[in-house]
Amino acid sequence: MNMELVENLLKILSEEDKEALAMRLLAESQQSKASIKLLESGINNSICPHCGSNQIYKYGKNNGKSQKFYCKHCKHYFTIQTNTVFAGTKKPLRMWCKYIDLMGKKLSLREISKEMEINLKTAFLWRHKILNALTSIKQEKLSGIVEADETYFRESQKGNRNLTRIAHKSGKSKLNKMQIMSVYGYTEEEYKQQKHKRGLSKDLICVLTATNRTNNIYGKAVGYGKVQPEWVLNNLQDKIQPDSTLVTDGEQSYILIENVKHRRFMTGLSKSKTYNLGRIDNIHTSMKGLINHTFKGVATKYLDNYVNYVKALRQHIKIFDYLLQINNNITLKELYMREISFK
Repeated sequence: MNMELVENLLKILSEEDKEALAMRLLAESQQSKASIKLLESGINNSICPHCGSNQIYKYGKNNGKSQKFYCKHCKHYFTIQTNTVFAGTKKPLRMWCKYIDLMGKKLSLREISKEMEINLKTAFLWRHKILNALTSIKQEKLSGIVEADETYFRESQKGNRNLTRIAHKSGKSKLNKMQIMSVYGYTEEEYKQQKHKRGLSKDLICVLTATNRTNNIYGKAVGYGKVQPEWVLNNLQDKIQPDSTLVTDGEQSYILIENVKHRRFMTGLSKSKTYNLGRIDNIHTSMKGLINHTFKGVATKYLDNYVNYVKALRQHIKIFDYLLQINNNITLKELYMREISFK
């Protein structure tokens, strides 16, 4: 590089032009580093994303930019971004880095859209591409002192065109009972069933959670209404290492978990420094804050994704680095067609 030429150029540039040049050089540097990292760390540089074969060869550059590969086994061509979260994007990888950083700062979709100057639909798709990929994080078994509890979220059909209940709206509805029955075609009994019930009614989603002292976290939406013994047994039995100590409140469903030592607190909160539910309560607070306040409620069909996002944040997972190492892609159509399922 001719440094003398660069120095002469800097002398004739205005302060505004120098700042613009610095920002451009920084952006180019970040893009180059991200591309190199993808090529070195990405899964597609070692196996074919179509068939899993390792019989792959470099095959020039795609549009002069991304490395292109050819699989001798299935005879498919692919790039380092094929089938990854970054597949099909026209935006540089440095923008994905910035997007993930803004997500970590808990900005809303509209705020991210404005900050990054991208379409709101693009911001929505990127968020759910990332959240969907985080569901593949390997769940290690919980061991040692394990705290388990459940929390609840109101059912949300946000974004659904065909609602199975009256839409929740802020403020008082302008429709009276007879008008609502007429608009939605409800009978008297169906109208009563749509009204919000107090307590743990069937329109609340139960999210079962557990954690240990090394901050390993499990969380999953398991069903509608009050926690059931079979939900606890089916979801937690295989997630907890035998001989661990399971700390719970007075909910009887947890006593079904076998091969563990039970510590239950029937009334009030434990004052013990060793056995308490402080960590799990803190996780629930984070979930409630993120889902109900930061994101103003999320569609129930995406609830598990947001639970996994809280898990990734609390476990300090480097999200961008993780996305480079997995094949996981989802389209906007697949997102909209998704339905909640409890297993």
